[in-house]
Amino acid sequence: MRAVFPGSKHDARFCVTQTARLRDIEANELNELIRDNKPVLVELWASWCGPCKAMLPVLETLAEEFSGQLDIVKLEIFNPEMPGNDDWAKLFGVRSVPTFILFDRGTDIAGFAGLAGQGEMKAWLTKHLGGAEAG
Repeated sequence: MRAVFPGSKHDARFCVTQTARLRDIEANELNELIRDNKPVLVELWASWCGPCKAMLPVLETLAEEFSGQLDIVKLEIFNPEMPGNDDWAKLFGVRSVPTFILFDRGTDIAGFAGLAGQGEMKAWLTKHLGGAEAG
């Protein structure tokens, strides 16, 4: 695990991410994003979740690999400062984090909960995106 410091592109204390390809969003942004024509992978995560933090390097790499084909975003749930985000968790019956939901043109087309390695996650995305390999 690499060291992450406050002020860097992400802060491990909160697992907040702001890179060019992977970013944290709030519920109102997600509503707009999933209506676009580009597919969107959403990670529903919590700041206290160790497996969510472990997925960060995998998601960063995949966001680079699938750049232009897919948006990958993170939506923090179970945070009293962002109660609107929990509506997504309720809508999809989220019982554990991380939970991943893949949207295409506003429709959820696939999802799963738990950890996945980079190869497994890439294969899952490729399968559900119609076989389009990351570029």
